Amino acid sequence: MKITYSAPHGFTLQHQKQTLTVDLTADQSTDIALFTAGDGSAPSAQKVITLPGEYEVNEILVKGTFESTDRTNTLYRCTLGGLSVLLCGQLSAVPTPAVLSELGENFDVILLPANASITAKLLKKIIETISPKLALVVGESTHTSGLADMMPLQHHTEPTYTVKATELPLDATTTLLWG
Repeated sequence: MKITYSAPHGFTLQHQKQTLTVDLTADQSTDIALFTAGDGSAPSAQKVITLPGEYEVNEILVKGTFESTDRTNTLYRCTLGGLSVLLCGQLSAVPTPAVLSELGENFDVILLPANASITAKLLKKIIETISPKLALVVGESTHTSGLADMMPLQHHTEPTYTVKATELPLDATTTLLWG
């Protein structure tokens, strides 16, 4: 699967002929356009998803649930190309066990945009709680500073990153700071 990051917190996930976009402001042709904050427009998408629920388009499976009772952020579990990806949107806290249970366990990849309400200490706690095989953290350095002092990180500056299930660690989390 190829993941492309678009600042400030948008992504495109592609596997063969399957495409899913997350929180992108520019319209592009895609199977699914997801919006974690509950609003968005994508006229060129086969399906626009702005609310929790279960969806399937072109063999891409999506399940979403609200992060908390304030209903301002939706977390989505997407499965494509044999990989399970957690799309965190603009998290404000560590997801509760109930939220993670609703989405399912054992995430291969999490896409975690850092924001003003998440400190480096909280980013670390989120990654440790979810325990994915690969954590891709994006955001401005003001939101991610200090994370490298708390946990091992790899840095990635290219606009795309390719994930292969066969190359993911079996018993540890690789954390990649993107940007």
